[in-house]
Amino acid sequence: MTGAEVARAGYALAARAGVIAGAWCTAGFSNALRVGDRATVLSSHAGTINIIVVVNHPLIRAAMVEAVAIATEARALAVLEAEIESVRSGAPATGTGTDCIAIAAPLRADAHAGRYCGKHTLLGELIGRAVLESCKRAIRRMR
Repeated sequence: MTGAEVARAGYALAARAGVIAGAWCTAGFSNALRVGDRATVLSSHAGTINIIVVVNHPLIRAAMVEAVAIATEARALAVLEAEIESVRSGAPATGTGTDCIAIAAPLRADAHAGRYCGKHTLLGELIGRAVLESCKRAIRRMR
């Protein structure tokens, strides 16, 4: 379920040296907030940023957590660069109150699943690039 228009989703692909990361993003902003804004549980509106990241290498759970952190950071950067304001505080928003991120990777077939996915790794770089660009595209399509 989303408060964004799926037909206006942004997609981006980043690849190098046989490593691939793809990202899809839907964007809605009627619910835009800045991290730390006062809670709005009883007054939130539909509007969200949903991101799906797909990679072509298996990841252990810890690496998936790192992938979510990178995707979250890329989303926040895209929202900040688009100068979207929090509906609660008027300060620069970092996302919405209902954002979701999903990471999909092949099942681990052996002990060679990726252990790391931070910004110093190739996969982390590619996830960051793909999510940032897909969010920028979705934001442009919603304006």
